Amino acid sequence: KYGTCSHIILSFSGGGHGLYFICSKLNGFEIAGEDQNFYPAKASIKNQKVIVYGDQVKIPVAVRYRWTDNTSSANLYNKDLFLAVPFRTDSWPAITKDIKYHIAF
Repeated sequence: KYGTCSHIILSFSGGGHGLYFICSKLNGFEIAGEDQNFYPAKASIKNQKVIVYGDQVKIPVAVRYRWTDNTSSANLYNKDLFLAVPFRTDSWPAITKDIKYHIAF
């Protein structure tokens, strides 16, 4: 299921009593290679670590969780049922970095 360098393993501190997800599969993850293009990813929990992988990225280097506009299906919790906050493992500039917001009247 996981080939060499085909997945990223995430460890969490302060996870309460362990990791948990609701529903049949873990949702809300995206994965990218060195090209910095993110794609929806699959994820699973093994030994209290989240393993993230995707068919479209053969050598992943970054993961984002709940980073898109629609995060309603995100379902990673600790066993105290606190939902994981959005996070990213990269420090790449955001696509909106140079966009300034203006208030229109």
